[in-house]
Amino acid sequence: MTPSENNIKPRQGRAEDDEYALRIEPDSPPAGQNAGSNRDLGDRERLVEQIVAEEEAAPRSAGGATLRRLFFSGTFAFPFGLDVLAQTLSLMFAAVVLVPVFKVALWFGGAGGGPFAGVAMAVGSMLMCALGGIFLLACIVPASAWGLTILRDTSYGGETIKSWPNLLAFEGVAESVYLLAGAIMAAVPGSMAVPLCNWLGIPGVWVVAVSELFLFPVFLLSMLENTTPLNPFAPAIWRSVFSQWRAWGMFFAMTLGLAGVVVLTDFGSRFAGLFWNAMATGLLLGAGWVFYFRLLGRLAWHCSLSWADEESDESACEEDGGRLSSGDET
Repeated sequence: MTPSENNIKPRQGRAEDDEYALRIEPDSPPAGQNAGSNRDLGDRERLVEQIVAEEEAAPRSAGGATLRRLFFSGTFAFPFGLDVLAQTLSLMFAAVVLVPVFKVALWFGGAGGGPFAGVAMAVGSMLMCALGGIFLLACIVPASAWGLTILRDTSYGGETIKSWPNLLAFEGVAESVYLLAGAIMAAVPGSMAVPLCNWLGIPGVWVVAVSELFLFPVFLLSMLENTTPLNPFAPAIWRSVFSQWRAWGMFFAMTLGLAGVVVLTDFGSRFAGLFWNAMATGLLLGAGWVFYFRLLGRLAWHCSLSWADEESDESACEEDGGRLSSGDET
């Protein structure tokens, strides 16, 4: 089963500033919710057995095959769909420009030579970093707005993206705060562990990268659930990491694979020269950005349906308990 636009809808009564809350509810009750009407309430033992059987069958109905369809169905082709192609090409172009700028800045900073050459290299490095920083800031706004649009529409079950923000009207400008806050907060634990890792001989940059990989999606979804970039702790999101560990594990595996492909491509294309290295790495980074937020949206959609199932199960149990108590009284 893959998401569709017609099988789920935003939760009723949402505030206007709650457009990024990830909780949703299906148009129709989840399967099994009305099964209580067919139970024999006069047989208490049979009723208990039916409830236990339904709870044991629920995890099997959302097994690995369903998760594979969830994350793999149409995901790889999504960045090149007609409704997303313009945004993907724009991100690719921006990444192709940014990659050589920062690589040249790193070359300036690491180049040796005499004292005067060292000063010249330092000045060149600062200039290239400033140029890259300005261009990066200019790219963060549209990249953030497009990424969160993909995440939001996918988390609502949409197969296509129809609500792109109008950047000329400054729509989505504030959305970059969510990604910046999530990235900064996710890097804090790794940064705190850098001195210890350096003492152990472990490169600190890898520790920060691992911290970003695993904490950034949890922090970002929590911020969107709380509708504020200042609170990265949403109980429902953090509970889903454990209750939906299969879905989270597959998401992390796919994002780790994506990061590995980008790193290997970068190292492998260095021998072809800066131009081809920037082309290969930049194109992958641009498409990978769209791919990542599509995956994260699919994960949020899956967790949202799980929340709806849990709420329906709780209401069904309360209804069954009320019927049992009324049956005992009679």
